[in-house]
Amino acid sequence: MGSHVSIWSAHSRAMGRTVAIFCPSMPQDVGLRERLTQEMLADARRAARIDHPGILRVLASGVENRPSGPLPYIVTDMPPDLTLRDQLRRYGRMQRTRAMRLFLELLQGLALAHKEGLVHRGIKPSSIRLLKPGEANESLQLTGFGLGGVEERLIAQLVDGGRLKRLPAHLPPEYKLDGEVGPSMDVYQMGLILIEMLNGERPLSGEDEIDRLRSAMVGDNMTLSQALHLGELGELLERALAPDPRNRLTDAGQFLLELERIEGVSTTAEPADDGALRGSLPLGTVLADVYEIRSEIGRGGFAIVYEGVQHGIDRPVAIKVMTDNPKRANRAEFEARFMREARSAAQIDHPNVVVVHHYGLIKRTRQPFMVMERLVGDDLEHVLAEQGGMMPTRAFGLIRGCLDALSEVHRKGIIHKDLKPSNLFLVEDRRGREIIKITDFGIAGVEDTVGRLTLTGRPVCTPTYAAPEYVLELIVKPQLDIYQIGLVLVEMLTGAPVVDEDTVMKCLRRHLSGQLDLPPALMAGPLGPVLTKALARDYRERFASADEFLDALEKIDPTSVKVY
Repeated sequence: MGSHVSIWSAHSRAMGRTVAIFCPSMPQDVGLRERLTQEMLADARRAARIDHPGILRVLASGVENRPSGPLPYIVTDMPPDLTLRDQLRRYGRMQRTRAMRLFLELLQGLALAHKEGLVHRGIKPSSIRLLKPGEANESLQLTGFGLGGVEERLIAQLVDGGRLKRLPAHLPPEYKLDGEVGPSMDVYQMGLILIEMLNGERPLSGEDEIDRLRSAMVGDNMTLSQALHLGELGELLERALAPDPRNRLTDAGQFLLELERIEGVSTTAEPADDGALRGSLPLGTVLADVYEIRSEIGRGGFAIVYEGVQHGIDRPVAIKVMTDNPKRANRAEFEARFMREARSAAQIDHPNVVVVHHYGLIKRTRQPFMVMERLVGDDLEHVLAEQGGMMPTRAFGLIRGCLDALSEVHRKGIIHKDLKPSNLFLVEDRRGREIIKITDFGIAGVEDTVGRLTLTGRPVCTPTYAAPEYVLELIVKPQLDIYQIGLVLVEMLTGAPVVDEDTVMKCLRRHLSGQLDLPPALMAGPLGPVLTKALARDYRERFASADEFLDALEKIDPTSVKVY
């Protein structure tokens, strides 16, 4: 619960997972209620178009008819529990390098929102969530998009009979005085957020509401540290916090560019130079004298995937390029992981495994790259999120091809180690049949080797699909892939992951204890014994090979399988 919004935890039957529902408190005035509802839903539709990890994803919006009147709502992914406010209250200020990295990534997401014409209006530490705190890939996520219009109602509550009642600390002067809304409003709030991250205390230090309003209007009494005042960052923050919005940075995009200039980094697309693997390659770049980059498809934690074409035969290709800063201590690990993926996948010739045409290093920058077949379709994770669980006949047909491919992979001594829906791509083969393509051999291991490709000293795996023997002893055998594909099969039938906990440790405990939530109706049917064997806690009790798993499935009539 908040001052003007309730947040509900709910289960999405369509997606088979937990979501959040935001419901604002609405005024009794029918006309105002209708206006706020329309503004909120329009903002929610714009927010749903933003695809950035720094912005909480909006899944749906609508109006629920209640006896008290229509109630608008917004459905989002479930936000993490830990807020930036919690983090700062508990541990105080952040180390500058960490704070700037997190802030720049968050600001990049806000810049995308401003391009969509969307203004948040209510940015404060409690509306920013901290994901994976303390881990190498921790990040910040902004929540509450689409609810900004409801904040306007607070303006009417600031003055009661000419007397100031309540003054939210992060609202800029123009909004407090006349309700003026624009992107520079978010810039002001983000400036306050950055100071609080670096100093560990609220920038506005007035003793009461009147002092706080006066401080904001004249731009004084800010608790900026001396270090901030002396440097370029202090000057930039003064522009971000200018009392007059006309003198302020115009939007998050301008704020981002100025911060990148000061910090000497880039979160925007930028060609690498002087060996610095910092961002995108320019469109039109030709690799290995034959593969031309045409457009960006997507990016992950250490690589960007481009759509390209192979000169001479005009074959569409996907080009994956590593983009990590060479000064990072673990750059060698990322490079080893990347090249292992290329070498492993290039050895495999099977219709259900993505084809690798070429791999190597970019001469000038020493960036590893590989060229793969261009897949047209969607990954299984997205398909299940959109469509829910599959009919057993469809799921069995897809998983058979996957197991046949794993049989070939294992015969070459290669273990995938990270089979999950996002690494399984649904495409049509040459005959128009739907098949699965296995992708991302980035952490593939060799049987009977420890394979300690780790990040920050920990085994590389996905906790939701982590086999017990790998977690405990880093054992890498075919049974590891069999365990993961067994979990994927259940997820294909139900639409929901078998293990879906909110922390890494909870996930690992479930796997290590053997306590997997498998649908009783499914386990009571003919598929039950097969899943029991595939998902055995002791890997020695599982199917010895993918062929054995496949043979067991072939003996089952999919139409006899009941999930519920």
